[in-house]
Amino acid sequence: MPYPRSPAAIEAQIKTVAAAHPAICTRTDLPHPTHEKRKVSVVKIGKGGGQRRVVVITGGHHAREWAPPDLLLTLIQRLLTAYDDDTSLTVPAFTDVNPVPPITYPPYQLPLPDVRRIVDRLDVYIVPLVNPDGRNFSMAPGGNKEWRKNRRPQPAGQSPACKGVDPNRNYPVPGDYQLYYSVAAEPAVSASKDPCEFQTYVGPQLGEEPEVQNIIGLLTSMTVDYFVDVHSYAHKILFSWGIEGSQSDDLTQNWRNTLWDRSTPAKGRDGKPGGFYNEYIPNDPPERLQDVHRLIAGEMRDAMVRAAGGDPRARERSSYGVGPSADLYPAPGVSTEYAFSRNLFPGTPRPLISLCIECGSELNLEGGFRPPAFIFPKIEREVQIALLTLLARAAAQPRP
Repeated sequence: MPYPRSPAAIEAQIKTVAAAHPAICTRTDLPHPTHEKRKVSVVKIGKGGGQRRVVVITGGHHAREWAPPDLLLTLIQRLLTAYDDDTSLTVPAFTDVNPVPPITYPPYQLPLPDVRRIVDRLDVYIVPLVNPDGRNFSMAPGGNKEWRKNRRPQPAGQSPACKGVDPNRNYPVPGDYQLYYSVAAEPAVSASKDPCEFQTYVGPQLGEEPEVQNIIGLLTSMTVDYFVDVHSYAHKILFSWGIEGSQSDDLTQNWRNTLWDRSTPAKGRDGKPGGFYNEYIPNDPPERLQDVHRLIAGEMRDAMVRAAGGDPRARERSSYGVGPSADLYPAPGVSTEYAFSRNLFPGTPRPLISLCIECGSELNLEGGFRPPAFIFPKIEREVQIALLTLLARAAAQPRP
C-alpha cells in the first residue's frame, strides 16, 4: 500500500479492509467528530465470546508524525489476512540500499498458532489515526509539514497561526500543570497555555478535545488490559511515569494529592527524576506494575533486535531504548499517562499495561517525524514486530 496516505485514503482503506473480513473485524465511528467534522474510525479485531482480554492501540495523535497511522493500517491488514488465510503472519524482508554494503533485514513470521490465539482470545481495538484534521493540514500543499496539533479554531481576535491544541497534552492527568509543578520546574515542562504556542498548547479545557474524548471513551467503556500509543521519533519504548520520576514506596506522592501542589507549603513538584518528589507507581506483588512494564517493553525491544537478523549493523539500527517517559522530559496530559492512571483508581478490576512506542530516528536517513518512503518499511516492521510480540503475549495469558 502507498505511503504516506492522506486521512481520506486511510479512512477508505480501513473500510475496505474491514469489509473484506466481516467475521473477525468491525469498523465503528468513534462518537466525537473532529473540529473540521471528520469522523475517526476504530477497528475491532476478534472472534468469539466470553471473557476476553482487551488491547487498545492508537496512532496519529500528532499530525506531523506520518508513519504510525500507515503502519497500524498495514498491521490490521496483515493480521486479518493471515487469520482468514489460515497462515502465519509475514512481515516481508527489507533491504536498506543506502549503506555500503546494503543492509538486509530478513522476513519475520508470527506463527499461525499465535495468529489464531490473538484473534480467538483477544479483543483488539486499533485507532490508526486519532487526529485526522491535523494530518490533513500537515500533508496539504498549502499546509505546514511540521504541524503537530489538531485544528481547533483560534481564539477570537487571534491569528490563524494560533489554531489547534496538542491532543497529547490534553488528557486530564495530572490536571493543571501549573498547580502540579513548582514555578521553578515549569520552564522544563513540555506544555503551554498559550494558544499560539506551535507545539504543546494544552487547550482551554483538559479532556475536552474531541480526539481525546474518543480515546478516553474507549479506555473507560471497558476493562482494558493493554494500551499502546505509537509516536515518532526517539527509538524508545516508554512507560509511566512521564510527569515525574517514579517510586514505589510513598503513596502520598501522587498527582491527586493536593498537599504537593504549587499553592501549598510544598510549592509544587520539582519535575526531576530522582528529585525530592517522585510519582508513585505500584510495584507490590502479585502485579508488580513497574517491573512488568519494564519486562514487557524489554520483550518488545528484544523481539525487534532478534528479527533484524545477523548483521550487527541491522541489530544496532533496530535497537530501541526502554525506560520511563520522564527520561525524555516531563510532559503532562499524555494518553499513556491517563491510561496508566486507571490502575490507581479504586475498583479497577485488573492491571492496565500502558506503553508508548517512539519509532524511528533522525539517524541513518530515517527522517525523524516523516520517514521517506524508501526507509518506511524498516520502521514499519520494527513497530509491527513489537506490537505482535505484545499481542502474542496477551493472547497466551489465561482468560480474565
